[in-house]
Amino acid sequence: MLSRCGKYIKYTKSKQSSFRCVSTLHNSHKQEYSGGIIEVGSFSSFTKMITEHEILLFAEASGDHNPLHLDEAYAKTTRFKTRIAHGFLTGSLISTVAASKLPGPGSIYISQTMNFKKPVYINDQITAYVEAVSINNRKRTVSFKTDCLNQHGEVVLEGSAEVLVRKDQLKL
Repeated sequence: MLSRCGKYIKYTKSKQSSFRCVSTLHNSHKQEYSGGIIEVGSFSSFTKMITEHEILLFAEASGDHNPLHLDEAYAKTTRFKTRIAHGFLTGSLISTVAASKLPGPGSIYISQTMNFKKPVYINDQITAYVEAVSINNRKRTVSFKTDCLNQHGEVVLEGSAEVLVRKDQLKL
């Protein structure tokens, strides 16, 4: 069972409950980052429906022609029972946030970790969340918590990223 509680999403598995912060986006008193100085807690998001067209384009661009993504007959024989999107297609939505919103143009990816939690199906609407969790002014880097959720609020990808940012985005 999944329920929202402020800035946390609560996962309930039988008799156990655990909380994991997804994003301050769920905290109504915080404003989404719109430029300027990046602070711990700054966040942004990007939402996109993953269509068959995107999956086909990603297969061509990446060279990943795994039949699990492209062949419905084959996919029916797998544990997913239907085609799923490439994991890195989902992960690329995080790059969209980093390049266009937070930190935005001029930023340079240094590292990214991704843990795939659930499959993304054709026509799922995925929201990528990026939240600043630490800042290194000397190196001009920001560490981000990164999550992707589907239209049901389920975490499909969680991870972290380190990004080199522009000098004007930090309090030096």
